[in-house]
Amino acid sequence: MSDAPLYRSGCSLKSLWQEYLVFADRLEFSTHLGRWTVPFTDIESIEVAEPRIKALVEGRMNLHALLAFKLDLADLAEHVAIDRSAGLARRVVFTPEDPAEFTEAARAAIAAWQAGG
Repeated sequence: MSDAPLYRSGCSLKSLWQEYLVFADRLEFSTHLGRWTVPFTDIESIEVAEPRIKALVEGRMNLHALLAFKLDLADLAEHVAIDRSAGLARRVVFTPEDPAEFTEAARAAIAAWQAGG
């Protein structure tokens, strides 16, 4: 695994002062419970999602979204949603400082990783 992050999301209130990183072969979440690594091999999709509370109020919340594992205040803010192919938490939602920028950096890293370099 590579050592230098390609993208680092700053800590903020909406992320509960946790840090989210994109590496060349994985994502890492530096949480209050320790560091959690998600290898690119486990990621099926990554997208920016609207605040979960908005979808719930408007009646558009589905069961898949309700069962997501939340790392922070994703219910209240635009956030990133990752669908995984392995592990207990199949859908993970979290709120980096800039969800669109984080998602773009992660997709670029995944594309480069898939291309072999």
